[in-house]
Amino acid sequence: MPRQPNRKGFSLVELQISFLVFAIGVAGLGPLVVMQSRHLKTIENRFNSNNVYYLSPSNDEWARKLGAGASMTAYDPGPRLTPPVLVMDDGDISFSTEGDDWTVETNADSYQGNHQQHAGGDGSAIARWGFTNLAPGWYDVRVTWHEDDAQTTAAPFKVLEGLQNKGESSIDQQVAPSGEVIDGRPWQSLGIFSITSGSLSVELTDASADPVVADGVRLIPVKNDVQINSLDKSLSSEDVTAHVTVTVQVPQ
Repeated sequence: MPRQPNRKGFSLVELQISFLVFAIGVAGLGPLVVMQSRHLKTIENRFNSNNVYYLSPSNDEWARKLGAGASMTAYDPGPRLTPPVLVMDDGDISFSTEGDDWTVETNADSYQGNHQQHAGGDGSAIARWGFTNLAPGWYDVRVTWHEDDAQTTAAPFKVLEGLQNKGESSIDQQVAPSGEVIDGRPWQSLGIFSITSGSLSVELTDASADPVVADGVRLIPVKNDVQINSLDKSLSSEDVTAHVTVTVQVPQ
């Protein structure tokens, strides 16, 4: 069989095809290179080595869920707001009583070692736990007490938003709270309530035949569970598309 001679170059057609493929590749990479260069320039322009920058967490819950949880600023944003009080004992400053004869009793099984008690009466004696600066939303309101056979089986609790009565409960304080144990004590739910004004109060009166006990109240924020399945980032903008699954937890 005759030997094929070695090639010493490319034909004109092959060179033209090669240049065409190269041009297509450059044309495709060009916009990406330009876009990345612009993004880099934008980032560089945001920072100056002579400035001090502050990291400010986002106040938007969705932004934090999507990973955009903070922003940079050259201005001191000041101290973060004090988080709201979500658990209150009978000895805390925002707890108050109306009427005489509320007595403080020490008991190792009470929340933080003590509670206040009042004999049964006509409802004029009131223990009140007042919560403020709450973010609007749904809250599971829970109470705790030390159980005793000498106490009432119908302690009248009321949840209020301002003057609006959100719900009432009659609690048997002869038995232990039926609920989750937190901080060493079980907490029983009075219900889940929607709050829009930022304030909520819980009241217990002496409207009972037997003694009532005022101890601790705890608020637990209740939110729908949002699971992010995937994120799609645009190549031409800063837009992000999120694909999520929502599990409804709060009443509708």
